[in-house]
Formats: sequence, C-alpha cells, structure tokens
Amino acid sequence: MGVMLGLLILLGVAAGVVVLTGVTALVWLLGHPPRTGLARALARGRPSHPCDLGLSCEEVVLPLSSQGKTTVAWVIPGRDPTGPTVVVSHAFGESRYSLLCEAPTLVALASRVVLVDGRGSGESSPGRNDGGRDEPKDLMAIVDALEPGGDRRAVLVGESFGAFVSLMTAARFPDRVLAVVAVSSYSRWDAPIGCLLKSLRVPRWPFVPLTLLFMRVFHGPIPTVLPLASRVRCPVLLVHGEHDPLTTIEGALELASHLREVRLVRLPTSEHTGLLSHLDPQVIHKWLTGIERPEAASTSTPTPASPQQVAERDAEAPAASGMFNRGRAWTT
Repeated sequence: MGVMLGLLILLGVAAGVVVLTGVTALVWLLGHPPRTGLARALARGRPSHPCDLGLSCEEVVLPLSSQGKTTVAWVIPGRDPTGPTVVVSHAFGESRYSLLCEAPTLVALASRVVLVDGRGSGESSPGRNDGGRDEPKDLMAIVDALEPGGDRRAVLVGESFGAFVSLMTAARFPDRVLAVVAVSSYSRWDAPIGCLLKSLRVPRWPFVPLTLLFMRVFHGPIPTVLPLASRVRCPVLLVHGEHDPLTTIEGALELASHLREVRLVRLPTSEHTGLLSHLDPQVIHKWLTGIERPEAASTSTPTPASPQQVAERDAEAPAASGMFNRGRAWTT
C-alpha cells in the first residue's frame, strides 16, 4: 500500500512538472514569437520584396509607442491618390513579408499601403509581443509618423493577431480609424490558444486556463475585443474561412454580433491567412468607399445583431457572405 501511494505521489508530481513546464513554455512563446522574415519567404517560395510583384516601395524605420523602440515597414504608393492610408498588420509569428501577397489587392484602393513588422516580430526592436496591450498605441505612433501634418487617420487591415490588434485599436482610438478589414480575427485569447493546442494534439484542459492565469498574473489583464466592441464606430469588414481550424466561423459570427456596422465575408476554405488575395477587390472597394458617409461616422449606428441574426442574414443574402469562383470570392 505504501509503495502504491508513493508511486501515485511520484506520478502526480511528474504530471505537475510536465503541466507547469508546458504552461511556462506556452506563456513564453506567446510573448516571444519566432522572428521570421526573408528566409521564411524564400523557403515558402513566396515574394520577398514588393518589387517582385511589380510594386515600388520605400523601406522606412518607424517609431513604436515605447521610447526608443522602432520597427521596419514597406510604404507602397497606391493607385488612388484620393484613397486612404492603409496600415497592414501580420499574424502572430509572421512579419511584413507574409503580407506581400495581399498588397496588390490593397494598392488599387489606397493612396499608400504600409506593410509593417509588429512589436516583437520581424525586424522590430528587441522586445516581447504584448498580446494586444501596447500594439494599438504602436499603430497610432506609426500613423502619426506617416502623417505628421496630415489627416492622422487610417484604414487598418490585419490577419489573425493583426486583425485582433486592428479591432482593439479601433475600439481604443475610434476617432483615428476610418475602417477595419479583419481577416481571420478572434475576440478572446482562449480561442486561438485552444485551437493551437488542438492542432498539436495537446488537451485544452488544464493548459488553456492555466496559461490565461499565468498571463494575467505576470502581464496584467488580457485584452479582449468583445467588451470594447461598442466603442468601434467605424465600418468593419470581417473576412473568414468557413473551415478555419485556428479561429472558427462561430467565433466570427459572435464577433460580428457585437459590432455596430459590420459585414462578414465567408469563404469556403480552411486557409487562415492570405484570404484577401482570394477576394474580389470590389468587395473591399465598395466597403471602403463608404467610410466617409455621414452615417458611417455617426455614433447613432444600428444596434448590434445576435449571432443567429448574423447567420440568418448571411444565408438570405449571398452577397454578404461571398460566392467562391475559381479561387476568388465574388459578390453581386
């Protein structure tokens, strides 16, 4: 009996060490994503510079909100001189190189497109990813540097974590954001962490709750979009894959139900990033051309819909969810 009890205690201690080690590693990874850039683009056979796509650009160093911190961006001239400045943020663990394939879609609609390395990623200054706490201030610092005496407003486009940051920025700085295009966004940190663990065949419990607990203890409150969604006054275009394994379509419907002026484009794909390259530019163009509408800027916007209402609206209106044709989504 004593031997069995000792063995159970030993197994319990070993399991605790494994869980604690795993949670610690996960928390560290979330704050220190892999630095990727040119090598990953070349390894994937993807464009490594805007000129590979026939686009001219200027590579610039821009300030972040933290004193002395900087990042690197490509500023690509757009084809619409009257269009907005569009700032594009990448997914977690990626860099501005991962956004190159999206650039041609956006260049046609903007006066300039800015592909930027986020905090703790790419060629930005040494430091940690802040999980959406300081990244909104970073985007505003970037816009300030780009528009020192100008409009100081921009359209924000983001993929995954970049979409999350773009929405957080629109909530915290509603007067500075003209519109948001959010690709494969999420509203809560537990969703992508849980899906990531699922892809690694690691059980959700106890890793997700313990990871969130550790994040709160060591880094403070965890940013979440849903409680701040009512502060987002600009139009939001959500683009999401129906079969995305990392951020589910149900999460997109929940997010859409909390936003005031929103359109959800649903694509029949499992891809998580790169969705804008599948999208008819007119879908984005029609949305962005309405950003100066008086009703779009007004605070008396429609009451948010429920997830069921969003799903029913998409089912009744194919143009709202997109129709997939030869790798591109077209609307009528």
